[in-house]
Amino acid sequence: MQQDICYEELDNGVILVTTSYLDRHNDYIQIYCTKDGDDYLLTDDSWTLDNLEQSGLVLESAKNRDILKAIA
Repeated sequence: MQQDICYEELDNGVILVTTSYLDRHNDYIQIYCTKDGDDYLLTDDSWTLDNLEQSGLVLESAKNRDILKAIA
């Protein structure tokens, strides 16, 4: 299976990375990449956390935050 990754430079210098992997909504997983000095910042613009909260996960729970930190 070929795994395609598409890159698109947005107007603000951010690179949008679209993977061939699908999320639970059958949408392609996208990541934004920005340069911060000598480092790079990768983000999904909080999409994953927002989706988990909309699905009923309570992130205010200390136990759930600990599990999320362990996964991350």
